Amino acid sequence: MENMKYLIVLFAIALLSIVSCNYKPREEVKPHNDSIVDYSASQGKDSHIPEIRIGMTKKEVLASLNKIRSSNISFYHWESAGSSSKNGIYKYSKHAHAGYFLDDDKQLHVIYESQGDKSLPIPDDAKVVSFEIISRTDLTGLRKEIGEDLFPYVNLVHQSPKVNGQEFNPVSLIKAVNGLRVLGKERALEVLRCYYKLAGYSGMADTDFEKRQTYDLDERRLFLILRILFVRKDGNPKMPELGLGMPSFWPKEDDTNWPLFPLTLENDIPFMLINGYTLAGVPESPLSHIEYCEKYCTIREKPIQPADNPLLVVESLINSSERLKSLVFYEKRKNFFHFSTFDKYILRRQALRATKSAYPIKDKNLMFYLVYDNQWYQHLEEFNKLKVYWDSESNDYKIGN
Repeated sequence: MENMKYLIVLFAIALLSIVSCNYKPREEVKPHNDSIVDYSASQGKDSHIPEIRIGMTKKEVLASLNKIRSSNISFYHWESAGSSSKNGIYKYSKHAHAGYFLDDDKQLHVIYESQGDKSLPIPDDAKVVSFEIISRTDLTGLRKEIGEDLFPYVNLVHQSPKVNGQEFNPVSLIKAVNGLRVLGKERALEVLRCYYKLAGYSGMADTDFEKRQTYDLDERRLFLILRILFVRKDGNPKMPELGLGMPSFWPKEDDTNWPLFPLTLENDIPFMLINGYTLAGVPESPLSHIEYCEKYCTIREKPIQPADNPLLVVESLINSSERLKSLVFYEKRKNFFHFSTFDKYILRRQALRATKSAYPIKDKNLMFYLVYDNQWYQHLEEFNKLKVYWDSESNDYKIGN
């Protein structure tokens, strides 16, 4: 424990030493017009959109956000002094940036005037220079940078899940894998490299942090796609381990039950076994896994064709006690890991998220529904009545006749 604290302190000192260097300003941004955001009539009035004007202070922006705040909305936000990195040298713009998450997709991106001080947080009296509502699941704003030919496929990659078990959606991963598979190996790798470059790997010398935060770019999505999209030429199903930190549990070193860990493919439905990783340092770059697949793998021969009832599939996984015995605590990989109520909840949540197009449930209620088995079994019963099936044309679940 003491060693871990020591490493964290060293890492923090290293970051501070970088930020203390001399920086040059980036190109100044052009403000939008000074009217209230004009939302199309087709969208209707959205009670979850704040009224923002050019010249408002940060304090007034937050007050506007508070007017639409409800128990259903968590205004997670980020602030930045407009930083980017070029050849390892950090630069700041003349403006400070902030992003306020309005829901699972929309983000209010605000650019404030600089106060001549690069420190954060942004002062309450800083005035709005520009603002826009941005979709964090759609890269249309980066279309020109990506290129028309690659854009639809890079956008599919961006809409695939992050390395986060609680938010993981199997269908989003299936759509990305099936969409890239038809391109063939070389073209698919080109798309993955394009997203890698666009996201700006967190350990790279050239990174636009503003772009990463604004569009929720995350290169670690690529790890999950690569594990399902490619198979090894030698027939061995085991893919290389991910250097993303320490998970809550691992397969035993000689285990063959979980070759795609942290993913598992059950009846052609991908599930993420863990909630995530704990890391003190810089994560592994997905570029090494892209290069591994290029050299040692072929693209999967057939599209993913998942079973019609993910709820039954995940229940079978949870009850596969013999397989689960091969999951162990990280320390020496010897101690048996007990699959807890929380771990069951994570997998059940993924199954329900996969079927949300046919069996929608408000996400905020998922935890309460899945803590107790009797509530989960009610979902199983209701879901079976709908005769849901997998539609290979839309790559999604639909309700049968």
